[in-house]
Amino acid sequence: MIRSVGIDLHQGQHRARCLNERAQPCDSFSFQTTPEGLATIEERVFRDGANPIIVLEPAGLP
Repeated sequence: MIRSVGIDLHQGQHRARCLNERAQPCDSFSFQTTPEGLATIEERVFRDGANPIIVLEPAGLP
């Protein structure tokens, strides 16, 4: 289950990186700031009843 999500808003194609309960990478994907892109976040991040912490990073993730 996804516990935290880091979203890189620095680029046109935003990147999301997901960590599980052991702080291990468990998913990553890209999306646009469009209704379809936001639907992608909802489908991938909140599946299985997950309620993760989401960090938005406007300057980019390391």
